[in-house]
Amino acid sequence: QERLDICKELSNAPARGDCGSNVVQWAARNKTAEPEALCVQVEEGTWRSECFFQMAEHWRRRKNKNKAAENCAQAGPFKNDCEQHLWQGEVRRLTRPRDRAPLRPDEFSSIMPAADRLFAEWNERLGAASDDSSDFDARFWRLVFQQVLETRPGLDLEHCEELEEFHRDHCRR
Repeated sequence: QERLDICKELSNAPARGDCGSNVVQWAARNKTAEPEALCVQVEEGTWRSECFFQMAEHWRRRKNKNKAAENCAQAGPFKNDCEQHLWQGEVRRLTRPRDRAPLRPDEFSSIMPAADRLFAEWNERLGAASDDSSDFDARFWRLVFQQVLETRPGLDLEHCEELEEFHRDHCRR
């Protein structure tokens, strides 16, 4: 709290915000305070939003998906980008598994049940279905297909044809 108070004394607003955000990150790393309680004391606007984004990253690294999602919800204009940081690693592990050769586009259909489960999990956790500002649906499916299509030379959307209509439509976007 003392360090945050020092930040508040700075005369330059961007410096106050940057200082406050850094203090909260330090507090989170050193477990000296509940970081979210400090974020609300950071300079209002961009820096406060960035603070919540950074706290979401903090909780993601600690594998606490719910706390991470709660912080993204407070990340203001960075909310959708913040949320993507939470789930994109799981999409990557699904579409580009480390223990085997890259997934071929003709294998799309084999990962769709797992992709559907992952989508449902994050859609619920983020409350995306009831949030008009959320672009989770579009981002999620775009990344699923982009991850696979980009591993191959050339872009052949014919690989989308074997999929069920819902997935085929997203694959073609």
